[in-house]
Amino acid sequence: MAFDSQRNRVVLFGGYGENPSRARGDTWEWDGVDWSKRSDVGPSARSFAGMVYDANRKKVVLFGGSGNDDTWVWDGTEWRLLEVTAKPPGRSRPALAYDSSREKVILFGGRFLNDLWELEGLEWVKLTVAGPAYRASTMVFDSARNVTLLFGGDGTNTLNDTWLWNGLAWANPSPAASPRERYNYAMAFDSVRNKAVLFGGRDYLEYDDGQTWEWNGVTWTYLAIGGPEPRSEAAMAFDSKRGRCVLFGGGAFTSTSSTYFDETWEYDP
Repeated sequence: MAFDSQRNRVVLFGGYGENPSRARGDTWEWDGVDWSKRSDVGPSARSFAGMVYDANRKKVVLFGGSGNDDTWVWDGTEWRLLEVTAKPPGRSRPALAYDSSREKVILFGGRFLNDLWELEGLEWVKLTVAGPAYRASTMVFDSARNVTLLFGGDGTNTLNDTWLWNGLAWANPSPAASPRERYNYAMAFDSVRNKAVLFGGRDYLEYDDGQTWEWNGVTWTYLAIGGPEPRSEAAMAFDSKRGRCVLFGGGAFTSTSSTYFDETWEYDP
């Protein structure tokens, strides 16, 4: 999911669900009251794509998912394939964020990858810098401090390290507190309160989690509040017009059962 701040809509694309148990290719939008289905035409059906709103283009940008290497943009009416001259290899679970200070979409890693790319016009540019080990993770842009925040993920093992990208180099701070190891969590940046909000995920014991944490630029803080039941693989975006994080879907998975959610939750601080 991504929040289109031009049209004040949360945009959701694809994913997969229980019935039918296959990847989806539909596009939906949330206006704060209702979901509306906008399109069945666009990127091929897929799960674990990266998606973010590019305020410079005034379009949602989607990359990859299900091993694909294509780049698409959504203008609120239709999807259009970007014919880029260079692009990252296909992948699942890339982390995408939009750096509003430098007006660039940033892509990091994915399943078994740790490469870093920036979208400049119609070209993805690979950056050769030292940084996090390979992982499938999530990133958000901290517009108060002009850094991209990456947390944990699934690499050689389940991780709980914190990384910050300032456009030139990665930094690896050691906060006083931190969520335990997890991957497939949901995260969004609250630009009203200048805090990143993290929910759920799966821990190193392969249990789904229902915790909510916040990052203030220095450390993580656990919030002992109620909310969605434990889940992983949910999508979350920050609705800056209404000042709320919007979360949709996800699932609770064990070795013997799978529960898929079609719930919509909002976190109102």
